[in-house]
Amino acid sequence: MPTGAPSAAGPRGGSAFAMLALGAVTAVALGSMAAAANGHRFSLGAVTARLDVGITVLFVMAGYLLYLPLARAVTADTARPAARRSLRRLALRFLPAYWVVLLIAAFIYRQAQPMTALDLASYLTLTNIYAPDTFLGPIPLAWALATGAAFCVFLPLFAWCVARPSAEESRRVRHQWIGLAAMVLVAVVFRTWVVSLDAPQLTVLSRRAWLFNHLDTFAVGMALALAQVVRERRIEQGESSAWSAQVWRRISFAGAAVAVVAFVVLVALGLSRQALVFPAPQEWARHVLTLAIGAGLVIAVAAGSRGPWFAVPTLPWGLGRWPARLAYGVFLWHGLVITVYGSRHPEAAFNLSFLRMALFVIPIVVLLAALTWGLVQRPSLTYLDRRLPTFAAGMWGIGIAGLLWRLVSVLHITTVRPDGGDPFYYHIQAGLLSAGRGFSEPFRWTMDGTLEPTAIHPPLYSMYLSISSFLGADTYLAHKTLSIVAGVGVVVVIGLIARRLGGDWAGWIAAALAAFYPQFWIVDGILWSEGLFTLFIALTVWAAFAYSDRPSRWGAVWLGLAVSGAVLTRGEALILAPMLVAPLVFFGPYPLRRWCRSRAAKAEGSVASDETPPGEPMGSRPPWKERTLRLGIAALAVALPIVPWLARNMTAFEQPITLSSNSDEVLYYANCVDSYYGDFIGYWSFPCQERERQVVQEPRDESVRVKFWRDKGIDYAMSHKSRWPVVVAARIGRVLEVYRPAQGARILSIEGRPLGWTQFGQVMWWSMLPIAAVGAWLLRRRGRWAWPLWSQVVMVVAVSVLVYGHVRFRPPLDLAVIVFAAVALSAALRRGAARVLTTSAAAPILAARPAPADQHLGDRHVDGQHLQDHGAEQPTDLDDAKPRTALGRWWGARPRLRTGVGVAIVVLAVLAPLRELLRRQGVPMEEGFMLAFPQRVLAGDVPNKDFLHLYGPGGLWALAAWYKVFGVNLAAERWFGLLQLTGIIGGVAALARAWGRRMMVIAGVACAVISLTAVGLVALAWNGGLALLVGSVVALRWALADDSDRTAPLVATGVLGGAALLFRPDLVLVVGLVGVVALWLAGDGRKRLWKAGASVMAVCSLILIQLALAGPGAAIKGMLIQPVFDLRAGRALPVPPSWGSIDGFAQRAAMIAPPSWPLPMPGPSQQVFLWFVGLLAATLLAVVTALVVARRSGWSAAAIRADRGALTTLLVAPLALGILPQAMQRADTTHLAWVGCIVIPLTPGLVFQLTRGWVRPRYRGALAVVLGGALVASMVIVAPIYTLRPYAERVVESASSPPPAQWSLARDGKNFWLGGTPITTAAQALAADLDALSEPGQRLFVGPSDLSKTPYSDAYWYYMFGDLTPATRYIEMDPGIADAADSGLADDLAGADWVILSHLWDSWDEANTSGDTGSNEPNEVLNARFCRYRSYGDSFELWARRPATGDCPAPQPPVPVSAPPARDAPVSN
Repeated sequence: MPTGAPSAAGPRGGSAFAMLALGAVTAVALGSMAAAANGHRFSLGAVTARLDVGITVLFVMAGYLLYLPLARAVTADTARPAARRSLRRLALRFLPAYWVVLLIAAFIYRQAQPMTALDLASYLTLTNIYAPDTFLGPIPLAWALATGAAFCVFLPLFAWCVARPSAEESRRVRHQWIGLAAMVLVAVVFRTWVVSLDAPQLTVLSRRAWLFNHLDTFAVGMALALAQVVRERRIEQGESSAWSAQVWRRISFAGAAVAVVAFVVLVALGLSRQALVFPAPQEWARHVLTLAIGAGLVIAVAAGSRGPWFAVPTLPWGLGRWPARLAYGVFLWHGLVITVYGSRHPEAAFNLSFLRMALFVIPIVVLLAALTWGLVQRPSLTYLDRRLPTFAAGMWGIGIAGLLWRLVSVLHITTVRPDGGDPFYYHIQAGLLSAGRGFSEPFRWTMDGTLEPTAIHPPLYSMYLSISSFLGADTYLAHKTLSIVAGVGVVVVIGLIARRLGGDWAGWIAAALAAFYPQFWIVDGILWSEGLFTLFIALTVWAAFAYSDRPSRWGAVWLGLAVSGAVLTRGEALILAPMLVAPLVFFGPYPLRRWCRSRAAKAEGSVASDETPPGEPMGSRPPWKERTLRLGIAALAVALPIVPWLARNMTAFEQPITLSSNSDEVLYYANCVDSYYGDFIGYWSFPCQERERQVVQEPRDESVRVKFWRDKGIDYAMSHKSRWPVVVAARIGRVLEVYRPAQGARILSIEGRPLGWTQFGQVMWWSMLPIAAVGAWLLRRRGRWAWPLWSQVVMVVAVSVLVYGHVRFRPPLDLAVIVFAAVALSAALRRGAARVLTTSAAAPILAARPAPADQHLGDRHVDGQHLQDHGAEQPTDLDDAKPRTALGRWWGARPRLRTGVGVAIVVLAVLAPLRELLRRQGVPMEEGFMLAFPQRVLAGDVPNKDFLHLYGPGGLWALAAWYKVFGVNLAAERWFGLLQLTGIIGGVAALARAWGRRMMVIAGVACAVISLTAVGLVALAWNGGLALLVGSVVALRWALADDSDRTAPLVATGVLGGAALLFRPDLVLVVGLVGVVALWLAGDGRKRLWKAGASVMAVCSLILIQLALAGPGAAIKGMLIQPVFDLRAGRALPVPPSWGSIDGFAQRAAMIAPPSWPLPMPGPSQQVFLWFVGLLAATLLAVVTALVVARRSGWSAAAIRADRGALTTLLVAPLALGILPQAMQRADTTHLAWVGCIVIPLTPGLVFQLTRGWVRPRYRGALAVVLGGALVASMVIVAPIYTLRPYAERVVESASSPPPAQWSLARDGKNFWLGGTPITTAAQALAADLDALSEPGQRLFVGPSDLSKTPYSDAYWYYMFGDLTPATRYIEMDPGIADAADSGLADDLAGADWVILSHLWDSWDEANTSGDTGSNEPNEVLNARFCRYRSYGDSFELWARRPATGDCPAPQPPVPVSAPPARDAPVSN
């Protein structure tokens, strides 16, 4: 409810509604306090238990106030308030404060933990109420905000629906009343369902929070608004006279009376004081009464604001202003404060004094609400009617993105809780400070509870972390959150520094680099002091530049305080006092240049000039006395904050300690045999000290101990002077990560940094270094003074030379490199925009503030005023850009040759790994049943009747026909799979051809890389259905682009689409989405699409054959019920994928030893997560690009059809969106590849289509190459071991010698590749035994070793022994289906003659129900009716039917197995 703003009734109405809102919020807060204190178990408990009626009052009031202006506009047929502006104003009023309280509650006080990134996103977007697991959230009562937010989105849609511009006013009013009645009806139906829902309480509560459940509540307020508007219109039209104040007074009194009576009845109902969910009759009574209370109070206030209310005048606006302002803050904070208070008395839960809690909670809540108003809400409200400045808006966006990324990182990446080292020190030290134990040694305190003074580290970082500890939040997460706040400050200040040197774009680029630079955000998440240290260093640099611009005494103070803060965080910053502060304050910038100029003037006998060097503030320097005074002020600002710490250290120990004792002790770590020789040269070695401790007894007092080690380190260094050059070079090389970077990354991972992200940070660092060199050169060329940045370089190098080389020392240098790199990148961006982009596209880039000394770039003015556009927006196809060389002209004159070369490249990408894919290890179940199922179809079995098959029959029919011609064998199956994959690759390339030949090649090759390595050449139904579907979309584009009434493309569209549904009925979503888009794109010619629709129906009618053969019940169950409902619980994986572990069992087992990759990369599980996120982003890109293209075409279907690129974009979007659920249901790399092989390869083309209007035609070819390179780079960075690495391995293996025959299971002319593991040897031995013992026609059963769990199966045995009849319909064993109590699996087993049990899946475990135990009856049947014949290693068992005598013979000796021969090494020339 927009409190604090007068309603249409005037200021008095606004004041009254504000006070009503405050009263409602206060009632809710008091009810919450009573519930938390003693569960309403006191004399007024019956009243306090019903104070949650305040939420209903707020909803009714929101409906009234928010709909009132819309009702006036709709009724009078005037312009409605802009929805976008209204939603923006509401968001500014409510979201910033909510976000602040949410993050404090979630990350400082650990409410709703553990939390995932998806959970956090739902809380931030107020969508958490739609899932029971996230319903409560960090702010439990925020469900009301989520419901209100949904209503705010719903309201403009409602107004649009009921508006009838051309109708009479009475009809417009009637339509509104009908709409309100419909809202009530929907609410009644929905609530009827909710109150009868038999589900867990959280599920019921979450459903109750949905907007549907409260539509009638809002409708009441909206009805009051509409009634008021109707009354006003009648008065305006002279149909009625205005009511007197006495009438309004009576109405107001009546409303208040209704509210009071309803509340008394509600209290008298005797509802449970503790329950949150009531039986249906009580729930309906409660709802009607609370609705009456809300309506009565709103009527009372609305009517009372028009006259005296109970003879008491409405409070003047001034008296109600502050309480009204605090209402929202009270609503947000009271729950958290109550929770914190309760956590301090865990032993007396729900047995606390309500009065004591109120005395504690109310003042704190009011104080926090006031702070929230002053620091968050009021600044946000200043932008209700004006926009943020451009640079500030960009910095806000980057800062928020950096904050969210850091929060996500502590949830999923930097989750370490150290039990030693510096992070542990800072965490425990903060707790000791908050407990009043001072700076005591944390390690000794945790070991034996001894309090000993310490100065291991400077004090400021521990003091900073103790802020949350003082507030009762003494957890790692709370301390990490404070560290993150400092890290975000670093992002902002770096942006400001770069803006000063290079303009707005430099500031944005520097802030973005800092926001996502792993060296920064990992430090924040692990709890190192370098985050806060970097913030003070950044403030020092900023203060130095500010002082050089405008020298003053206060400037000297701020500069000194910034250096002092850095020194109290890390002692090496003290070097900045003589190196930066003193020269700047006394001499000003360019002191060396001044001195040289003065010497030259004296040599020439002339008077030294007072001319100001370029970049220096105008005017001569102040007198030396003033400069001396400023220098003294700066020195005091540096020294005074440090003096208390120095004084404490001088008196607390036997020997004097300055800033920290660690800086002395570390001299021995860095100067010993390990750090001067061997693998750790230039680094530090803790084992050196451990070895020495075995020989000598170190003193206990910290000051004496560190002096002891310092002297030993200095002695060693002085006695090994000859090693200094080598050691110093190694130290500098280590800090710059050019000497043994791989070792450095591994060492950092030991300290808690994730290895993959550390390696990514190294790549980012190496990439920035040369760019930073260019930026430094540019600043030098422009005459810009940059010593504050160079001083950080000198400081880092000096520290590394004196101590040791470590990345931890580098953040000040990182800061300088980022700023320098941002200056270079911004200059390149502006120059490139002026040359490459069209005028309209370049204008926003060039409109930003340029670099201070970079007003001209080449021959073009960067302000955009003199740009000339030398290229038109067309042509569309990047291939039409005019070539400039003779070779280019020859090449451009042969379009068919270019197309042929492009197709050849794609074909080569398919053929390169083919030789190995044909002989690669197969997938036991999937490839097994694609061999066994068609084999059974050829034998006369019917899918869904004689054997379980979870998809359409089309794939089995096609494969059976294929096997009829080529025989049932592995080679035939894989060639058929190759045809399917070729259809996908060719279809994707054909779609991308509309964006140019380069895009065709990029998409085709990328699709080959992703699709060929997912599960090899397995002839899966998904691949067949997807190939047919993509072909259908290509044919549809042909049909739409051709305005003639040709039949062939339309029939092809329908036949291919219908065939796709026969393969995979779940593709109906894609077919539906594409069909809807096609109907719109067809425009006036949509009637001709009946041919495509008829073709779809004709092909799909073949499903009737399956219904007739299997029976409708069995067919529908097998194709719909079981795959969509029964199987989901047993196969679904977490969404999004887990960051720290692989969820899919088979892939997790394969990644026990992650494959090698020569470049830095995230971990395997992180690659899956990033791939999933990238897939979502690519799908969103497809939808957004389609909308942009449609808008760019003026939403004209004819214009889109005339542009092949635009038409393709509009068809790709529904295709990408429709197949996305396949990746969502089971987010492992296989399913991600099955979807990603379409969306990911088309991403460069989508980006090209999105940006083609921004780039000049001559550069569009280069843009295509850049986008292709970006796609390759993303594969290298995001998921190399699942895409490029397996593809490259298959290519290399295809060129090498074939695998030995022993890698293949062979029998009777059939084979199945199992790979070079002992499993193959075991399978060969089992096959030999079963071949010798079995007779054709006997029944074979294959299953896991524990038949009460059926997560997977080795279905290839049915194919290998095709002469044996499958004993069960569950050739494909799926959890929740085969192991169900009524599955009949035990009966099937009882009729078998031979049983093969596999141990390969014994350790199966996934985050779903696949590992749950089902019926144990099959195991009982196995033990009762079968005897173990032999076991084969740890892989298989063969069981035979029990003899008629009933006794089992002794099992045959187990077969020992070993790995088959290894593949021969490639023969070199």
